[in-house]
Amino acid sequence: MRTLFEFNAYTRFKNNDSGSESDFVASYPFLNYEFGLLQTAFRAMSDFSMFSGRHSSVGERSMLSAWSATLQTAADKHLGYLVPFDQLFDGIKDILQSSQTHRITEADQRLDPDVHDLGVRLLKVLLMVKHIEGFKTTPRNLRILLTDGFDVDVTDLERRIVDTLTVLENHTYVQRINDTYHYLTNEEQDIEQEIKNTDIEDNAVSKYLKDSFVDMAGAQSVVYGAQRTPFKYTLSIDGIAQGRAESIGLDLWTHVADDTDLIRRTSGDMHTISLLLNQNDINLFNDIRMIVKTNTFLRRNLDATDKPSTRQAIIAAKQAQKDAQECDVRSRVQEAIRSGSFYYNGKAVEVAGSDAPSKIVSAVSDVIKNFYYDYAMLGDLACRDNEIDKYRSIGAGDEGAMLDGTNVEIRRVAQIANDIVDKVTRETNQKRTVSVKDLVDIYHEAPYGWPDDIILCMLAYLYGARRVELTIDAHAVANTQLTALLRNTKKRESIVVTLPRQVDPTHAKRLEEFASAFLDNMRRDPSTDMVQFAQRVLDGIDDRLNKLETLQTTHREYAAIVNQLDEPIATLSYVARQPATWLLEGFTDTDSDYGYEAVLDEDEDVIRPILEFFNGKQFPMYVDSRRWLQTNRQNIGVCMDDAAKQLQTQAHTLLDSPDIYRGSKTKQLKTIIDDLRHIVDAQVGNEREAALHELDAITGELHDSAQYRNATEDAQHTADDMLHGERDWFASASDIGGIRMRREFMANQLRPNLYNDLAHHPKASATEHQEPHVDSATTPAHTPPTPKPVAQPRVIAIGAVAKPKGLTSLKTTDDVDEYLDAYRRKLIEAIENGNEILL
Repeated sequence: MRTLFEFNAYTRFKNNDSGSESDFVASYPFLNYEFGLLQTAFRAMSDFSMFSGRHSSVGERSMLSAWSATLQTAADKHLGYLVPFDQLFDGIKDILQSSQTHRITEADQRLDPDVHDLGVRLLKVLLMVKHIEGFKTTPRNLRILLTDGFDVDVTDLERRIVDTLTVLENHTYVQRINDTYHYLTNEEQDIEQEIKNTDIEDNAVSKYLKDSFVDMAGAQSVVYGAQRTPFKYTLSIDGIAQGRAESIGLDLWTHVADDTDLIRRTSGDMHTISLLLNQNDINLFNDIRMIVKTNTFLRRNLDATDKPSTRQAIIAAKQAQKDAQECDVRSRVQEAIRSGSFYYNGKAVEVAGSDAPSKIVSAVSDVIKNFYYDYAMLGDLACRDNEIDKYRSIGAGDEGAMLDGTNVEIRRVAQIANDIVDKVTRETNQKRTVSVKDLVDIYHEAPYGWPDDIILCMLAYLYGARRVELTIDAHAVANTQLTALLRNTKKRESIVVTLPRQVDPTHAKRLEEFASAFLDNMRRDPSTDMVQFAQRVLDGIDDRLNKLETLQTTHREYAAIVNQLDEPIATLSYVARQPATWLLEGFTDTDSDYGYEAVLDEDEDVIRPILEFFNGKQFPMYVDSRRWLQTNRQNIGVCMDDAAKQLQTQAHTLLDSPDIYRGSKTKQLKTIIDDLRHIVDAQVGNEREAALHELDAITGELHDSAQYRNATEDAQHTADDMLHGERDWFASASDIGGIRMRREFMANQLRPNLYNDLAHHPKASATEHQEPHVDSATTPAHTPPTPKPVAQPRVIAIGAVAKPKGLTSLKTTDDVDEYLDAYRRKLIEAIENGNEILL
């Protein structure tokens, strides 16, 4: 009983067990599960409004009618006959809506005779259990529902059920979702037919299969070897690439005629491994096609803004069904990959792995191992680009720099390094330029597949050992540049790899002598390669060139001097643009126009003297002399006697000389400037002394004046402060013209202004602060008025009185008398106008 009538573990509904022996006897010819299943089916059909008219509310009477009608049909059956679940349909078909049973009626009329009876029975039970939650309508469970005796060949019945369901599915009577089958109503059938008729792209199934593969395997890349090198591979499906072409590939085959087809296809192909998906899941690709069609249909028809309708409800349900089916299909794809067969280079191969992802990794790793067969040269050697300088030091034999590990590792590095040298040698012999990028590209391809870090570290090793030379923009790569340049992927194409050249000893000796003379005794260490030394010399020349160009820019105001560097700068610029190896060839050739001898001549004649001038004591001396001449130009003009004039001419001649930096000319200039400075300083001292003497006279005269004595203390202090200010100014003044102008201002403006200011601030008398006492008894009736104070005259300098006009010179005594009479009248007029004239 349990074997025949117990549903699988995934089916869940009330009373789904087969029951005990007493249960069987009590319910015969019905089976125990049928009571609970029918009750559940009634409730579900009612919930989904499958009953018509007055039967829409189903009760016990309707179910009793179904049991009764079924018993009447089974009354004449033989002992041992069991009522199958589909027979209960006859007891309820009259209360079901015709729209629900129309498909069964149609099938009854149209199905072929060989599937007719079983097909109609299947449709009946599928309709009855359509909406029972938890009931899985698998072929096994359907077989239980259709079993009508103990003598039934259940294996044969289940096989016939599967075949019949396939026919029903093809005619859109049912829909298969994974391993379950579902009855389709008229509207559901219409939608299902629309889905089947939906056009999809020819490669849609392959694309879905690719997406399923990517979800399972992740990026199409496998990490390989101790170096953890990532190898990308091309995924193909049935021989058609599904993306960018890579050097190696994995080809998934959904079907082939037979194994020999794949053996033939893969023969001689070392870069691709083929996987024939397991063929046992015969419905897998049909299900994928239906999922793609369903996705396309839903994109076009599922609209949340539409008003609720039966059609939209069915379409929404399709979305949920599709999601569940898609999850199952992806699992089946993984299983098809896991249990598939691999073919490589004309034969079937075993691939390690317990699941689909691990098998894919193993399969591609096998391809890497065979296609990139020289990858094995690397062994366990793992380098990182932050170890570039370490491998340079190892190659150079620097103290303390050595390989980690055993002699095996040392031999491995030597083998890899020799391979790289062989490649450079072969390319060089064919007159081809080899860049770092070229080498990286070569070793990326088969049979190597080496990672960048290995190649860069081995190049650094060879560079340190002086077995290769690296140049960029015609300049040798320095040790300090090596790591940054090799790590910069944009620079690799510009870094040229060459083999060391043989150096002429004569040229080498000349370069060493040049370096000692031009670059301040630069010496070559015996351990330094001659090309590396040439690069050091080239760097020194470039540094000297930069200094000269900076000097020209900084001191462009001294153009007469710095412009003499134009020709040496042009020579050094040409040399600096050449590769370091040229210094051992053309530069040290005695016939070269830009050779070492020309540079040494310019260095001795121009470069070194100018540098010594600007960097030594001469330049500050020159600048100080030039500045002093400019500052004291007016003073020199004031005190210009023959000696001063001659000194000034000599000073300007030296300042304008383009050769001022040569010999002792700067010292001569300083001597001349010192002599001029002595003359000017003496004159400034005389002018300052005369001005202070005049100031003392004005001060003494002011203090003795009535205006000062009668002024308030504040006014006196103000006047004194102004005179002290004048004294301070004269004491520090150095401009002769300024001193003379200030003396004139002091005599003609400041002096009279002080007198006037003091006169305007007289002291107040004691009686001016007392109220006058008036006695009316003794005061006469007519008191004489108090006299008004007399106005103080305004003080002016005698220079403020205009001199008489008409006479430009005095030639006779009469001229003197005439002039003095006229001047006397001017003075009297000024006094009469209320002025006091200071002499």
